[in-house]
Amino acid sequence: MGSSELERTIEGVEYEVIDIAEYESAGTRNEEDSIEADLANKVGDVGTDQYEYARALQIYGADREDQQAALEVVILGWLDAKRGRSGSMRTWRTYADTLASFRAALQREGFDLDGPVTLTALIAQAWAGAQARSSPRKHTTSDGPSSTGPGPAATTYNQRLASVSSFYKYARKQGIVEDNPIERVERRRVQAYAGSRALEAEYVKRALASIDRATPIGSRDYALLLTYLQTGRRLSEVAALECRDLEELPDGKLRVTFRRCKGGKILHDTLTAQVSRALLSYLYNVHHLPLNRLGAETPVWVSLAERNGTKGGRLSKVSISRICKARLGTTRVHTLRSTMAQVMEKKGAPVSLIQQRLAHSSLATTGIYLASLRQDDNPYADEIAGAFGAD
Repeated sequence: MGSSELERTIEGVEYEVIDIAEYESAGTRNEEDSIEADLANKVGDVGTDQYEYARALQIYGADREDQQAALEVVILGWLDAKRGRSGSMRTWRTYADTLASFRAALQREGFDLDGPVTLTALIAQAWAGAQARSSPRKHTTSDGPSSTGPGPAATTYNQRLASVSSFYKYARKQGIVEDNPIERVERRRVQAYAGSRALEAEYVKRALASIDRATPIGSRDYALLLTYLQTGRRLSEVAALECRDLEELPDGKLRVTFRRCKGGKILHDTLTAQVSRALLSYLYNVHHLPLNRLGAETPVWVSLAERNGTKGGRLSKVSISRICKARLGTTRVHTLRSTMAQVMEKKGAPVSLIQQRLAHSSLATTGIYLASLRQDDNPYADEIAGAFGAD
């Protein structure tokens, strides 16, 4: 069975076990959408509507006569659970690729996912710390610059282990493995939100005021950036908005539904009157129709590029990052989320309300987040400099 695709029949229903490794190297990044669509179709073919994983495991794994087939089925079950939890095809593929990479590392040593716990843990540690061949990190050694860095960032290392650990937790519930070997691997220390930064409110105010809203591009960029700044939602959450997600209220404000949020959440925001007017004005400037005349699946943010054939299509996340760079001087759209949080704190908003707006799962997370944003702000800096005679 190994790397070939498996075809089995369970109570008369044919299904296909995906060879995930086939997709790890398939195509180029330009073909990503078609690959993901193909994967989505295959996952749909083996979904829980057609058979029960428990029944599949009973036939192909419970008696341990065909443990590898049981592993294939439990992988499908785990991926199906992940997809159902997040609703994101991209997240699904990340989990699939990560597990396929780890499994390949095990198989190179003559083992599989159900191998000896201690050896599996040691292989996992080495695998998680290996630098991807396609993206070497440059570092300086005693011999000068090197292109083969010491390994991935601590966050990447920990994320790889967390993904694989999630699989083992699921497999243990299904009775396929008895232990989770990843629990034996030490995680690396990471400073939470170390890269977070916010923009000064006055700087943002001047930058937004300089946008020419009389043009379609200007009105789009202005409404887009204001939406990020007011809601504090993540890049992908705002980018995915469609006209069905906008509800015009009797007072003229817009109620926005974010259907694709982190963790599979559905969140809502009511925009201020000013931001609502900016968004409605942009939509009319581009489509020449009021909101209630636009199709439900019409993307809110559209490309207005004339040269590359994307005009009228959904604005890509890369394009949004470029807009952010052109208008506010940073490619990190997440900076707008940080800016909103910092402005709320400076205006006296309680941490519990900031937590709610950021959709953090815990108050402690929000506290750490806010502290990271003000780590370079010492209110006694002038007094300290004066004490040492600085002038």
